[in-house]
Amino acid sequence: FYSCDLLHDFTMTTTEDMLTGVNQTHIDDHQNEKLIAAIDQGTTSSRVIIFSTIDGRIIATHQISVSQTYPSPGCIEMDANQIYVTILECLNKCAEQLKTLNKSVKDIVGVGIANQRETTIAWNRETGEPLAPAIVWSDARTSNDVVKFTKMAPGSTSTAFQYITGLPIHSYFSALKMNWLLKNVESVAKANEENNLLFGTVDSWLVWKLTNQMCYVTDVTNASRTLLFNLNTLDWIMNYVNFSIS
Repeated sequence: FYSCDLLHDFTMTTTEDMLTGVNQTHIDDHQNEKLIAAIDQGTTSSRVIIFSTIDGRIIATHQISVSQTYPSPGCIEMDANQIYVTILECLNKCAEQLKTLNKSVKDIVGVGIANQRETTIAWNRETGEPLAPAIVWSDARTSNDVVKFTKMAPGSTSTAFQYITGLPIHSYFSALKMNWLLKNVESVAKANEENNLLFGTVDSWLVWKLTNQMCYVTDVTNASRTLLFNLNTLDWIMNYVNFSIS
């Protein structure tokens, strides 16, 4: 679960009460049961489901379709703002459903996120706005870079770093998408020069936005899909980061 004070100050929407944090108390009956909110952001839809902590039943849910664009062969993109806005709307719709059941977002004691993990977003630290469309996990624009970096790797093999990252050099993973954005999108390169560039997978983007730019975080499951994370030490591999953007 992402804490950040339960996604504190939820951009001043009607769900803001969710974010103050509530201590777990003994549950006597369904009237005062505590709830868990699950955010599910995928390539075709954004969804929020609120569950009971007593028996796991669904208390509220809302789902909204999202779109992809195909600017050129092999390229698949999404609007990062659409990803955020649809999740926000789902949360608000669930909050409205809770009110009809005489429940409140104050009853929510945890928020979890499931997301399309390799999809990569670049945004400006100061403005909080995306600098380019999100590059979807299945986008193949970095295929030539895969060949290039494989030749540069020890033994010229795509599995050279797999013993550390658990992954082969492949266009799926975030590192090469970050490299492509830095080299091909002027606004991304400029933000990097000004030390205002933030990269992240969808979970990082959502937490950043939902906490009003308070939390720039990820978790192991997302970090492990970037090609930049050491599965043995559970930390970033800085020399690989430099390698990926060289």
